[in-house]
Amino acid sequence: MSNNKHPPQWVTSNPTQITTVTPRVSILFPVYNGRRYLRESLESVLAQKFEDYELLICDDCSSDDSPKILAEYRDPRIRLTRHSINAGLFVTLNELVAEARGEIIRLWSQDDRMKPECLETEWRFWQAHPEVGQCYCGGDSINESGQVTKPQRYDPTPDVVEPWLVAQISTYHGCMAGNISRMSFRKSVLSEVGPFIMKVAGDFEMFVRIAGRYPTGYIRDCLVEVRDHYGQFSRQSGSAVVSMRECRQIYRELLSRLPPQLVEYAKRYQLRHQHRLYFHHAVRSLLAGRIQIAVDVMRFLFESTNPFAAGFWWALTANGRYFRLPPQYLPPKPEAKLCSSIEACLATGI
Repeated sequence: MSNNKHPPQWVTSNPTQITTVTPRVSILFPVYNGRRYLRESLESVLAQKFEDYELLICDDCSSDDSPKILAEYRDPRIRLTRHSINAGLFVTLNELVAEARGEIIRLWSQDDRMKPECLETEWRFWQAHPEVGQCYCGGDSINESGQVTKPQRYDPTPDVVEPWLVAQISTYHGCMAGNISRMSFRKSVLSEVGPFIMKVAGDFEMFVRIAGRYPTGYIRDCLVEVRDHYGQFSRQSGSAVVSMRECRQIYRELLSRLPPQLVEYAKRYQLRHQHRLYFHHAVRSLLAGRIQIAVDVMRFLFESTNPFAAGFWWALTANGRYFRLPPQYLPPKPEAKLCSSIEACLATGI
């Protein structure tokens, strides 16, 4: 649903060159006060080797120079609209999904950079794996200056991840994609499962929803550079508490998909990792003078778990530096035993 009183009015960047041919890929590009990195991000999309795409951009009522920057670009693949009031990231994405014409829906962020071979590599993967409903790619983390701060690590996740394994990995590690700039979907699958429904954790919830019905694709090639900075959506004031409440619903769903033998272990893991991180967020907020956020996080911990236990593991492990509890995986075989790694799980479970 849209929060706007009137439906968005779409403008083609260069209407004299518009084509009626349906593109293979639709790139969805929500923008909100993205002036600092917007040109760099947009130009990385326009520099793609794969050219059969449309770029749907929605400016979500920015108060900076973002609309002026967007108006500078004259490319027939760009279709642009602007909200009269701020609707939020996932409301905007729902509108863009409804407008998209491509077979593949590719999400993108105003802060990040797409490598020139990104769309080409992803399209080949989609063609090779018709059974996959969603896909995510590898990527490096970059800082505000664009320097790589966290190169992509080796990841043993297979190219095609079955629903049972997605449930286990997601329970331990959260959203496997990690960021919307690494995510793409079949348009038909999004039409089947429905819209994004959460405010902050909408990408995680959608990922889990689709993973319950279809295999998930993983392209291990490093195709994007995801920018880590203090102005990004996930770090906005108060968004962490909203995310905690939304993720609680997602983790309940994930726990319901686990083999019964794994459920109690997964709950202990969440206490010593996820809830310990929540406790750390409360401490940092308190020390920074953000009292209300600290109170809200502690209230959430009282509702969800034992905050004193979370605090105990926070102190004992020096916030996760020591005494780490490893994930445990269980292959889908009646006689299977717990495995300490994805590789061992796959070796015995497939």
